[in-house]
Amino acid sequence: MSERYQFSNAHAKRIRKTFMQLFQK
Repeated sequence: MSERYQFSNAHAKRIRKTFMQLFQK
């Protein structure tokens, strides 16, 4: 469960970073 949460969190962080870049552009 912890591993799954950690993986999901990392994925969300990556998506958020991409979203921020798209919004800045």
